[in-house]
Amino acid sequence: MTSDVNTALTTIRLDGELGISNASEIKTRLLEALAGGQGIQIQLGENAELDVTVLQLLCAAQAEAKRQGVGFEIDVANSVSGTAAIAEAGLASYL
Repeated sequence: MTSDVNTALTTIRLDGELGISNASEIKTRLLEALAGGQGIQIQLGENAELDVTVLQLLCAAQAEAKRQGVGFEIDVANSVSGTAAIAEAGLASYL
């Protein structure tokens, strides 16, 4: 998991098995990004496996970004399993 910050966008890259065991770290990175007042881009890696805990964090971060009036996007172009997890949870139209 890595983060890059530029003047307009904070990018958080997530890859591997993502669940309850690293939810605290993901939450911290999302909160830091939101505190920066910039748009957020989540990039899911090729091996990103999301469980419902991480999906809930992403939904909460998206809602907070909307409340703050900053952009929030999830790039799933490289993640078949990430795309599937979002779809299976019924969140494809939300995230």
